[in-house]
Amino acid sequence: MNYKIFSSVDELPDEWDSLSTEDTFLKSPFLRALERSSPLNIKTYFVGCFLERELVGIALLQHVQLFSSDVFRRKSDSAIKELGKRFVSFFLKGNALVIGNLMHTGQHAFWFDKKRIDQAKFLEMILVAARKHAVDIKQQSNNKIKIIALKDFFEDDPIHRQQKFLKSTGFFKAKVQPNMVFDIRDTWLSTEAYVSSFNKKYRRRYRTALKKKS
Repeated sequence: MNYKIFSSVDELPDEWDSLSTEDTFLKSPFLRALERSSPLNIKTYFVGCFLERELVGIALLQHVQLFSSDVFRRKSDSAIKELGKRFVSFFLKGNALVIGNLMHTGQHAFWFDKKRIDQAKFLEMILVAARKHAVDIKQQSNNKIKIIALKDFFEDDPIHRQQKFLKSTGFFKAKVQPNMVFDIRDTWLSTEAYVSSFNKKYRRRYRTALKKKS
């Protein structure tokens, strides 16, 4: 098993989009849009994992340059708090590698063919690729990667079964806010049915906004 890192969507192998993943956010049309719209401090790379020359897994790898001004964007009224923020940002600023997509929430970090390889082996290969890329970045631009992170995974994702492996390779688990998922009820067959499910306060706000619109 081996890997290859691609620095552009144009370099991706033809079989990338023919993989059985149904994740739109790992397909080349979206990745091309991501490549064109990413902030200047984020560079996206694309990792392909091969088994006997066959592509069996893919992942996103983002090099992020974090400046002190990005850590705390909002200024504090307190001089003491502002001093504290500067102290914290001194340690947080720098370069990071993220296995995943910082421009989108949810589980869009990677995909692999579970029939061909197991998750532990795949994660090991992706981590090898990330660490090697960190060395390459250091050699090419003298930017030291301070942290490698994996994002985002729901609590029921199989990746959490790999805690022993992740801990042994230096990863720490951190909880973040969940995705905001909007479930559509079967009874919402019209706008009025939808509005009637609001509580009194929000029904009033809706009708007020509707009047102002007209």
